[in-house]
Amino acid sequence: MKVDTLLTGGCVVTMDPARRVIEQGAVAVTEGRIVALGDAAALNTEIQAEKVVDCTGHVVFPGLIDVHAHAGHGLVKTLGMHGGERWEEICGEVYTQVSPPEFWHAEARLAALERLRFGVTTGVSLLGGGYNHAY
Repeated sequence: MKVDTLLTGGCVVTMDPARRVIEQGAVAVTEGRIVALGDAAALNTEIQAEKVVDCTGHVVFPGLIDVHAHAGHGLVKTLGMHGGERWEEICGEVYTQVSPPEFWHAEARLAALERLRFGVTTGVSLLGGGYNHAY
């Protein structure tokens, strides 16, 4: 089988019903889709890849979905950190008083880039919850 990318040698934590963990695993990807996963030794002989990524010493979560993130936190996560509990107050002010649509557009882009950097391809960002402030 010919694929675009083969991630090989890492500890593959599968999302299949058996929740298999393959210590020396491999994941084959074509056109952005996982097409095979299994033991690295077996897949290395069966698959020809345009790009091979050595994942030895790393954990690979194929199909990982981030189901809990807070919208806005990417842009304000370090504001007021020196002030103890001030961070939550700053978040409330920023989110409810001074965040135009451009803020949320930039936040969405940053959150997407951070997720991609860590291998997350799908995510949900939550807005709301927590305290019910009257600003």
